[in-house]
Amino acid sequence: RDKIGVPAKVVSIEYDPNRNARIALLHYEDGVKRYILHPRGLNPGAEIHNVEFQPGSGGQLARAAGSLVEILAKEGDFVTVRLPSKEIRFISKNSWATLGQVGNVEAYNLTIGKAGRSRWLGIRPTVRGSAMNPVDHPHGGGEGRAPIGHSRPLTPWGRPALEAKDSAQTTVFKTTAGPLDSSLQVNPSCLIKGRRYAPAPKGLS
Repeated sequence: RDKIGVPAKVVSIEYDPNRNARIALLHYEDGVKRYILHPRGLNPGAEIHNVEFQPGSGGQLARAAGSLVEILAKEGDFVTVRLPSKEIRFISKNSWATLGQVGNVEAYNLTIGKAGRSRWLGIRPTVRGSAMNPVDHPHGGGEGRAPIGHSRPLTPWGRPALEAKDSAQTTVFKTTAGPLDSSLQVNPSCLIKGRRYAPAPKGLS
């Protein structure tokens, strides 16, 4: 928000399909209309939400329904706050935030009730790979509760799962003469999937 010192009037509280908190429509005195997260209440100096990490970066912390950040102390250029995760952090005193707690606290008490209601929301079923056939997933097949049959979990497309992707900067030197001499030149044609393979020195291939 960049409206500093401009009074505004809350015109309506509206539903937003992109979040579980409600949003409030503001009409500023200069004629501008904007939405903000609807706060549950105001308690200056104690509870805030929609907090910036860095001044000017925009609200990033405590934006979900019912979430809040608690101010613990102020010292120098920083404010000590407790995040919804119970983590204690220092935030610049020049960062912006909104007083109070995000509204619609009862959002987490909602019971979906049936599978069809999730489908209305665009959420499709999640099927385990081990419950599929081998043609459908690398983890599929076997008799009974069989292990996945691989050294590590794989995605449905056979790529490694549950771990970081291979770095494109990983360098692997493969020659028939042992470790690569620093004086050898790497042929660009030997670049394969982000890994560098150097050709063997002449006379050793």
